[in-house]
Amino acid sequence: MGTYTLYGAECSYYSAKIRSYLRCKRIPYRERTNADEGYRERARVAVGFDVIPIMETPDGEIVQDTVDMIDHLEPLFPDVPAYPTGAVTGWAARFLATYASHGLIRAGLHFRWSYRQDNLDFIHHEFGRTILPNGPESEQVAMGVKIARRITSFLPFQGVVPETVEAIEDSCIELMRLMDRHFEAHPYLLGGQPTLADYAMTGPFYGHFARDPYPSNLMKRIAPNLFRWTERMNWPDMAAEFADYPVDLFADDAIPETLKAIIAHAASDFSNELSQTLDSMDAWFGGNPQISTGMRLPAERGAGYMSSHVLEVHGVPMSVPIKANIQWEHQKAADFYDSLTDRSVLDGLLADCGLLDLMQRPIARRIRRQDFGFVAV
Repeated sequence: MGTYTLYGAECSYYSAKIRSYLRCKRIPYRERTNADEGYRERARVAVGFDVIPIMETPDGEIVQDTVDMIDHLEPLFPDVPAYPTGAVTGWAARFLATYASHGLIRAGLHFRWSYRQDNLDFIHHEFGRTILPNGPESEQVAMGVKIARRITSFLPFQGVVPETVEAIEDSCIELMRLMDRHFEAHPYLLGGQPTLADYAMTGPFYGHFARDPYPSNLMKRIAPNLFRWTERMNWPDMAAEFADYPVDLFADDAIPETLKAIIAHAASDFSNELSQTLDSMDAWFGGNPQISTGMRLPAERGAGYMSSHVLEVHGVPMSVPIKANIQWEHQKAADFYDSLTDRSVLDGLLADCGLLDLMQRPIARRIRRQDFGFVAV
């Protein structure tokens, strides 16, 4: 099959997600930073803007979004499928992946940037080494300082402001404790093998929390089993304590109470943002009837950021961008739900978590990825 090239960074949220997938699936790859010639001359040129991660296939195809990367690789490497087929496990993998990729962004930013005294020296070195991997340390740090200043200016844009940080932190700490209880008994979220949910959760929990000094020490103290899972997600042969655990998903699609608690927490933390995003996407399409099938959405730099809307972030109303990519990933869970012939058990779980109406809600206008951006369907 050849060797894939991942242009990424160890401190990158989404690089952590796809790197974990490549390692757990044992797909041959090499990693390069965005200082690499291949990134500058091929990957960035193809995509049209600076972003990581980007994947280059052995035959030179450039794939930019981690969802697209996994969907590109799954048919080629079908062992240990990322997408379960059971009604409950299949839906849970897709929903938790959407939550991890979008609902935990603010927590990732908060724990990295709100504890500057603990984290900043480390982050400056990390960012600088990514851009100038062979440069002297002084130049690496200077570059890291420059990048850090630019990123911190984006925090209000993402909803990380003094009025929200306490609620963001409390919610994430509760999630850490719930996941810790689950990983005390189970090696992965859906049983004895990783799925899309695990890969996506590796984004915040390894890319930010397990490596940045403050959240890393916090997680080791209050959620050591969760920290151990971040190691498994990068070095799958390290799961010695689960050597006798069946290498399979939960039998008969019956998930344990520990996983139900994680799903309920994710629903409480994210369903409002998801619902409001769908409302805003519906309203945007309603106000732009000229958008025909195949027309590109005005989403910034492929990230899905469109015109702003007022979103309640932990009860605080603020103006933030509409994120089209939230709807795009939600469509995977919605399509899977619609494909099921027997939803009885899943509907019970959804009702308990307050998600049934959301999952049964029709999507007025669908979108899809094309040419490193979004187009209307």
